[in-house]
Amino acid sequence: MDRREGKAVRYTFGDFVLSPSEQRLWRADTVVRLGGRPMAILTALVERAGQVVSKEDLNRRAWPRTTVDDSNLKVNVAAIRRALAGFEPEKPFIATVSGHGYRFVAPVDVTPWPAPAAARRHNLPRPADLLGRSEDLAEISTTVMQRKLVTITGPGGVGKTSLAVASGHAVVERFRDGVWMVDLCVVDSDRYLASAVAQEMGIAIHADDPQAALTTALADRQCLLVLDGCENSLDQAARLATLLTAAAPGTHVLATSREPLRIADEVVYHLRPLAVPTADGTPTAREVLAVPAVALFVARASAAAPGFVLQDDDAPTIVEICRRLDGLPLALELAATRVGAFGPRNLLRLLNERLDLLDDGRRAGHPRHRGLTATLDWSHGLLSAGEQALFRRLAVFHGVFSLDAALTVGRCPGGAEGRCIGHLADLVAKSLVAVIPGGASRYHLLDTTRDYGLRRLAESGEGDAVRRRHAELCLAQCRHVSGRGSAQPACDPPEDLTALVHNLRAALDWCLTDRRDPALGRTLAAAALAVWDTLSLLQERIETSERALATVAPADGPEDRDEIALRASLAAALLQVEGPTARIAELWRGALARAERLSDLDGQLRALWGLCDFETWIGDHRAAFALTERIRMLASASGDRAAGAAVDRPAATSLRYLGRLDEARDAAERLLARAARRDGPGRRLEDHGLVAARGTLANVLWLQGRPVHAVAAARRALAEAEAGGQAFALTNALAHTVIPIALHGGDLDEAERGLARLSDHVAHHAMRIWRVIADGLEAIVSLRRGDAGGLHRLEDALVEMGEIGFRMRRPAYLGSLASGLAAHGRPQDALARIDAALAASEHGGEVWCRPELLRIRGEILLASAGNAGEPDAARHFRQAIDLADGQGAAMWRLRAATSLAALDDRYGGRAALTVSLEGFDRALDTPDLRAARARLAAGAGLVEAGRPVSLA
Repeated sequence: MDRREGKAVRYTFGDFVLSPSEQRLWRADTVVRLGGRPMAILTALVERAGQVVSKEDLNRRAWPRTTVDDSNLKVNVAAIRRALAGFEPEKPFIATVSGHGYRFVAPVDVTPWPAPAAARRHNLPRPADLLGRSEDLAEISTTVMQRKLVTITGPGGVGKTSLAVASGHAVVERFRDGVWMVDLCVVDSDRYLASAVAQEMGIAIHADDPQAALTTALADRQCLLVLDGCENSLDQAARLATLLTAAAPGTHVLATSREPLRIADEVVYHLRPLAVPTADGTPTAREVLAVPAVALFVARASAAAPGFVLQDDDAPTIVEICRRLDGLPLALELAATRVGAFGPRNLLRLLNERLDLLDDGRRAGHPRHRGLTATLDWSHGLLSAGEQALFRRLAVFHGVFSLDAALTVGRCPGGAEGRCIGHLADLVAKSLVAVIPGGASRYHLLDTTRDYGLRRLAESGEGDAVRRRHAELCLAQCRHVSGRGSAQPACDPPEDLTALVHNLRAALDWCLTDRRDPALGRTLAAAALAVWDTLSLLQERIETSERALATVAPADGPEDRDEIALRASLAAALLQVEGPTARIAELWRGALARAERLSDLDGQLRALWGLCDFETWIGDHRAAFALTERIRMLASASGDRAAGAAVDRPAATSLRYLGRLDEARDAAERLLARAARRDGPGRRLEDHGLVAARGTLANVLWLQGRPVHAVAAARRALAEAEAGGQAFALTNALAHTVIPIALHGGDLDEAERGLARLSDHVAHHAMRIWRVIADGLEAIVSLRRGDAGGLHRLEDALVEMGEIGFRMRRPAYLGSLASGLAAHGRPQDALARIDAALAASEHGGEVWCRPELLRIRGEILLASAGNAGEPDAARHFRQAIDLADGQGAAMWRLRAATSLAALDDRYGGRAALTVSLEGFDRALDTPDLRAARARLAAGAGLVEAGRPVSLA
């Protein structure tokens, strides 16, 4: 996307408007349909209007992960030219530069374009009382509005985070889509940074490339990202900030780091410690309280010891404490908590002793860093042994933790709970542990104190034991999430789940990456699947499963159920990312073999279910149905009523594609009835979807000649998908139900509304497979609109589906292509495509559309041979009628009878059509019924080359 003054843009050329962020092209108020690849190529050319764009650049833009022949580019450029010339044939838009590439030659205007507002405003914590920072706050708040990237730098403890939080609150109303803070101190690995940003913003990532998906999601947003603690992931933070500020024009970044990110256009704001008084003279209490460092120290001392009041006699001592601590806010706050215990003079003496130890050259680094370390050393030295032990153990937590979690990980084996609670209260009072405001008891450590605590933990010799307790706590919390049954909405995850994610990552790294406890790591990885699913973290689901499986070795002993669960989860996730590859089939089969060896019935059911979905995706519906029968038998033998009920969902899908419509309808209705009574399949049904079952029912109802009921079922499927908040359920409802039903019924406006939603949805979530399906459906709508450019787009989509291995509904898509080719005067190509469709139908058992494919072949024969083709055409029409009768597909029978009635009366078409019409309610009014009634009234006669049909 182009970047003009930090805003999304639209391009205007001639009567056209191109919006790259929306992937839409308009002429006036009419949408010009282009598939995903032509749209990518056009955008690349328009963005660099007047310049030569090489073939290599255009290929990379349209096929980023695939090497293709130049002919693919030529076909797509030709499709763009036809789409534009169809409206303005006299105007040239794209010129070929021989041997180099292409140039967009029409004049282009660029205009900013605002995106819709987001519902949530920010996730910022409550702002702290910033003493002495008013000028810093004003300057940062102004700069962050004017520049895309601002980094606040400074030593640890200087107050960078507090200033960033306050700045976020100050500007939140000026960013339409809010301010979002990400604490990089709790993101242990660079690979999780994009996921962490998305999680904080409530963006569900359903792709294996979170960075690309996040960029797409932010493309049209106007927001401020606060990246706190970038020194923990400096390179990745720099790369992400560069990418987002370039690809998301409305996104600004405010970073905090101990050093600059060192990237282009970065504005670095070095935050200095608070001003301290000079050592001249004998200042009074009133005089020194006007100095920021003293004001902060006295405020915190008064809070810790309510009786403390700064007197003139103590003013010089307080000034010296502030000077010795270099005005660092964190060091001042830590020291201030001890005024009540020691008094100002003894406090200064103790601090001097600690700081002098560091001034003899044994420790390197900036004096301010040494001063803070000294303060932490001194504060730690004053703790009791029990307080020290609890402090270092709590350092294993990433982000927020609860009181129960602190007791579980921090308590000594056999130690009293009350004593541990007392130690925690003391650590809070001494500013080493911070309390999160709110009703529940929730805590966290500042990154500086946490780093210090981790060093102490490493020195203690109990690091592994504490981290193992931490991992076991995460395991218990994951099992609790799984046991809750229903997932929380991914758009607004509860705070306990957000904290759990950070701790899970750390625990898994310790178990798996460091290989301290691989067996516990695999158990934890399997339990974590419920968390990744709840929060739609597909990358984590894939990566965690792969890392855990990589630790399995023969020496580890016998297989376990965790390995089966991880294989199954990895296969299910990769199916949505890669498509039905051989690797996924191997994962499912491996899971099934292991489950059988362990007599793990639940694992066997899970693996069979996955294999069933896999066979459906590759279009082998006979194999898929056979697997549903195995699932049903196994569920019955094991007494698993939930699995026995839920298998009606994939069974209904297979039966529908196999043309066994009555059985498919019975299975779908049985499943939906159980769900309505709440006595049915429970969690397994949630996993595999009421939406899919209702979509199957809608398609069957349409085929059986009940279009009104079909439309109602399709709309309900869409509503349920929207209410459920699951990304894949919504794609299923749109791509396999709403749009096909609209196309079958001739409601192209409804189909286009569904396509607009589907295209936006798959672009937002970076779903490659569903994007290709959306391209194919969009091409079919174009063909129905009379646009010959749809032919090339549909062929392109079919090629890419084949590359992925996705063959479900392929016979139908080929049938639409054949019909379109015939309508645009290419009968030989049409015959080749319809024969391929019939062969694919026979090969995989996808015979639901076979009556219509036979009818289309008959129409193509008529179009190419005229009257001489009537006998062959009639034979195809009668075959279609007989097959439709056998399936109970009243709508296919009606279409075939209408085609037969257009022939000479000796073929018996009028009688067949009359019988077909008797099966429909006279009040129904659909394009198919209108055409049938008109044909019956008009009698026989060669039909003109009609509009292409839609099979989806």
